[in-house]
Amino acid sequence: MYTSLMEQGMFRSIDYDFFKQTAPNLLRQCEDLVNGKDNFVNQMSYNGEIMGVPYAGYGSYVPLGIWVRRDWVEERDMTVPEQRMTVDEMRDFFLALIEGRGDDVYAFSPYWAQWCWGTLFGAFGNAPNAWAIIDGKVTYTSTTQEFKEACKYFATWYNLGLIDPETATDARTDVALKIGDGKLAAQIDNPSMIGSVYAALSPDDPNAEVLIQVMSPIGPGGKYGTATTYPNFKGGSWTLFGRNTPDEVVRRILKSKDDFITDFDFYLKIYYGEEGIAYTIEDGTIIGTDLFASTWNAPGKRPDGIGLATILTHIPTGEELFNKTNSPVGVARTQFAMRDRVIGLHTGISFDYDGVNEVYNERGGDIWTVFSTWFYDYLLGRQDVDATWDTYIAELKAVGLDDICAEFERLLIK
Repeated sequence: MYTSLMEQGMFRSIDYDFFKQTAPNLLRQCEDLVNGKDNFVNQMSYNGEIMGVPYAGYGSYVPLGIWVRRDWVEERDMTVPEQRMTVDEMRDFFLALIEGRGDDVYAFSPYWAQWCWGTLFGAFGNAPNAWAIIDGKVTYTSTTQEFKEACKYFATWYNLGLIDPETATDARTDVALKIGDGKLAAQIDNPSMIGSVYAALSPDDPNAEVLIQVMSPIGPGGKYGTATTYPNFKGGSWTLFGRNTPDEVVRRILKSKDDFITDFDFYLKIYYGEEGIAYTIEDGTIIGTDLFASTWNAPGKRPDGIGLATILTHIPTGEELFNKTNSPVGVARTQFAMRDRVIGLHTGISFDYDGVNEVYNERGGDIWTVFSTWFYDYLLGRQDVDATWDTYIAELKAVGLDDICAEFERLLIK
């Protein structure tokens, strides 16, 4: 939508130096979220001109983590190592943890191919089902030697009984129920989404520490890390300025957003409203009231004591604001998970490009179908990786792999 309106000349641009002079703190926060000035300029530009201000959050780039049942660990007098385990050490840890619990009890059921499995595949330097620049070329990451070796290795985990055979069909809710029923030892998930597992294990006290966070493992080549969302503002919300908006109006809005970053009390007042009406502070955490939640985006006059909370007050939130608006428990879990964030190990499309890859839009679904079929065939031992690898690659090519890569190459911002 943004692109089509920009093509019609509906919005004005913002000069980089004007942005920097007016809102230096806002600009720095934007650049920090996407790892530098060049990425910011590339992602926020149309025809070489910066077109707006992004709204994105620190929480959008938090890795998934591995969460283990604490009671199972403690009842066997085991400990989770403080240091990062190797893949073999993690294998042995979970084998010991589930031993004797039944033939239908497993360590994992990673329910989401490119995300949950990506937490383990990072040990081989791979993020499944992603598009990345490798050796200077656009590459589908599920065609690399690293992906192949990871499939071969983790297929051995399945053969040992560590992987639930239903991993290909399980959803997050299925996994939470299985953990609660004593059928799984662990879950791989985002710190913000692990609540269903806590609820399954401790329905009366969702804050009880019934799980232990474990860092992702190290692979044979010393690699580790969890694939995270590529820091990209293009797919998020923007503040855009109409083509006839004068500089002074743009300056005032940019300055206001900059003030939100440097003056937290000002941000609270404008975004939330009055304490006690729009929000409360509990254990140092800002919590919006029911009134705020029900009216923050409603049209018409704002209720007394309720702030704007609209796109004009949205800012790219950094770690400091994230920590102030999340519970101490949530912050601690997130900080732990961030140890597994590795720049360059991303899901989805992990590079900047200009335009629309229509080939990808038309055939990306076919790529997913071929990938996911072979992926689970490999992991669940239904196909031998080495013996069928050429067939797998041929099927990807048949549904447009090379054409998609070629079009991304053409659209790359270089």
